[in-house]
Amino acid sequence: SERFQLHIGGLVLPLRDGSDGVEPSLLTFQSELCAGLAEELDRRHGDSGRLRMKFNTRVKSCDLNAMKIQLDDSTELLDSESFDLILGCDGVNSAVRTAMQESFPAFESTREQLPGEFKVVRLNSVPPQVDPTAVSLILPRKGTSGAFVEPTGNDGSCCILFSGRGDTPILRETKNITAVVEELQGAFPRWEGFYEEIAEQLMAQPVTGTASSVVCNTYNFGGKAALAGCEYSIELV
Repeated sequence: SERFQLHIGGLVLPLRDGSDGVEPSLLTFQSELCAGLAEELDRRHGDSGRLRMKFNTRVKSCDLNAMKIQLDDSTELLDSESFDLILGCDGVNSAVRTAMQESFPAFESTREQLPGEFKVVRLNSVPPQVDPTAVSLILPRKGTSGAFVEPTGNDGSCCILFSGRGDTPILRETKNITAVVEELQGAFPRWEGFYEEIAEQLMAQPVTGTASSVVCNTYNFGGKAALAGCEYSIELV
């Protein structure tokens, strides 16, 4: 994702072009990252008898003194086992971060909800006049909902995050497709042929998402626990 572009009206301004000396970054879906990690764990340790993976399971609480965790689907600690290291990659409502706050008085964290709301759609191809090899921030021609376009594959597919404030049909309307299409046409007049598909996906999402920033004064607890992916987290409201 070393290429970032800002679209303002008919202008396309490069914010990063890969030659600015900035460390390259990678954008990927969380589901793809988790799938890759699971496959690699299975490849390395699947036959060892030491690897167990649980899916669709929420961590209810974490005991860093006993180094045990409790799951929502169980009334007891996970098989009454203790662990050498617990990693909390569980976002804005992290059970591991809560346990660190309870067990480590010097630990401090702040949480701030970022302004605006959003919805996300996925398309098999990027809209017209959008570079399929760059990440693009597109400001609306009309209205208050901007679009953040991210390529998701070499086949030209992409996801678009629509963000804004207020009661714009792009974020609020769930019944009147005409209102959503008209709002999209005014905001992104060059996207002919994409309006209906985008509108249907937007309307299928009854609630918008919000983003929160979580900042901690440390991200590890005595070599026993560590936090990852908690600095910037997303939740649905």
